[in-house]
Amino acid sequence: LLFANRDQVYTVNLNEVPKSEVTPSKKLTWRSRQQDRENCAMKGKHKDECHNFIKVFVPRNDEMVFVCGTNAFNPMCRYYRLNTLEYDGEEISGLARCPFDARQTNVALFAGK
Repeated sequence: LLFANRDQVYTVNLNEVPKSEVTPSKKLTWRSRQQDRENCAMKGKHKDECHNFIKVFVPRNDEMVFVCGTNAFNPMCRYYRLNTLEYDGEEISGLARCPFDARQTNVALFAGK
């Protein structure tokens, strides 16, 4: 199971979940760059909005997941390895893939190859 919040992505192994408390098995931190946060503030956004809110998780195959975040109102996407949550490849623009605003809802999927 993958879940996220501001600047963080977590994994939980559902086969190992105790009944009393859920503890993430892995965690990655993906913060917006300082320049992106400054640009966000110059656009008139509140500093609490100028973070990387993770909005898209799409499994690409058995080994990779496509993740996108708002990145301080400058959406960006990356591929991560599912088993380690290590960044793999180049960062790409999240335009038309991810919302700018954390309050926006969205749906994402890969179709075909």
